Amino acid sequence: MSDSAFEAVAHNIKGALAIPHPYGRLQFGADLELHFRTLIGTGANPNVDGVMDKAEIPTHPGLWFMDSSSAAAEMVTLCAASGFAVHFFPTGQGNVIGNPILPVIKICADPRTVRLMSEHVDVETSALLQSEPTREGAGDKLLECMLRTANGRLTAAEAQSALDGMRLPMGGAK
Repeated sequence: MSDSAFEAVAHNIKGALAIPHPYGRLQFGADLELHFRTLIGTGANPNVDGVMDKAEIPTHPGLWFMDSSSAAAEMVTLCAASGFAVHFFPTGQGNVIGNPILPVIKICADPRTVRLMSEHVDVETSALLQSEPTREGAGDKLLECMLRTANGRLTAAEAQSALDGMRLPMGGAK
């Protein structure tokens, strides 16, 4: 996506900030149109502080979205490079991705995936498919999991040692 497209998003959303990228972005046709509508929709949410490009550092604390690859390991690594404190990773088919620097909290609403891969899911939200709990209730579960993780709880990936072969000492050097 070009810098001019980001500037157009910033122009159309009050308070949004376009952060230019030295190498630009590249998408065409229907993909570009869908991408542009998604950025506007996401950026228009009053709880979102902004949408940024790959591995950019947010200008201030808050809820940020990154325009990036859908490849799990790449996306999580780029978020870690940007200084994210936690990554909420929605998965429908299940994914064992983790990261030794950035806690990856996996969210799943697919009952089959939760049943078959529960050890890889941090927050199960399949009840949303039956309208229970409410979105607010699911949000409370996410916040609760994030706070427990910030206080030392291992994520599912950490507990399963699914950190792509990368290990960092926990609790400081010995």
